Amino acid sequence: MDGMYPFIPGGPDQLAMHEGTFGFPVEGADEQLRTGLEELKDAQVWERVEAGIHQAARALTAADPGLVLPGELTVLVTLGTRRTATSWGRSMGCRGSGGFPDSSS
Repeated sequence: MDGMYPFIPGGPDQLAMHEGTFGFPVEGADEQLRTGLEELKDAQVWERVEAGIHQAARALTAADPGLVLPGELTVLVTLGTRRTATSWGRSMGCRGSGGFPDSSS
């Protein structure tokens, strides 16, 4: 998440963000984490995200042939937990946001 929040002096407290959202326990959850990563791999999450990005880009440029898409897109996939109802309701554990400025320039 480095660089995603240039408007926060010094950047956000990443541990606090992790613990306040879908985050898994930082200590004592090694087996749970290994299982979760294996489930992500088995579900082909990275391949599905990439395919979805390409599908969206095709749809956007078909709707607006003059549209200029960014040269790079960063997607953050987070291994979370189902411990709360808010993280595993209608969204099925998915959460998205966008519009983060490019802080590299």
